[in-house]
Amino acid sequence: MKKIVFVFVLLLATLTACEGPVGPMGPSGRNGKDGVINKIEYIFTIKPGEWDPVGRSGENGAYYRVEKYIDELTDDVYFDKQFLLYGYLVRNFDLANEYQTLLPFDTYGQDSGTGAFYSETYDFDVAPGTVIFNLTPSDFILERPQENKVYRVVLFW
Repeated sequence: MKKIVFVFVLLLATLTACEGPVGPMGPSGRNGKDGVINKIEYIFTIKPGEWDPVGRSGENGAYYRVEKYIDELTDDVYFDKQFLLYGYLVRNFDLANEYQTLLPFDTYGQDSGTGAFYSETYDFDVAPGTVIFNLTPSDFILERPQENKVYRVVLFW
């Protein structure tokens, strides 16, 4: 019974505690286009020869990476502002059936020679002024992509 009375008193206090005049309205926020202050998009086409290996092929943690520059991702934006950066892998670029996949993304396949199954992970890292695209094979055997990879990056700040 004491619990019921306690809960009832607590509920009553909660519902009646917010009485009094409404305070003044706060200052207006900054105007932005559609609620976004700034937005920039990049399309990066990475050729097979641009991928830099990290580590030795077959060793644990080996992968490929490519660094691209984003001038708008300044130290001020990176360290002092809130920003969002989305990365997409674009497939069938400039074709009628083009589509984009949000990163990170895993793709799966089977080696035609050995029959072994594998996966490749596409992801990215961000640093002031740069975006770094990573390609990691599940077996850490580094075989350069044979075709161009197209990425779309969208930065909001």
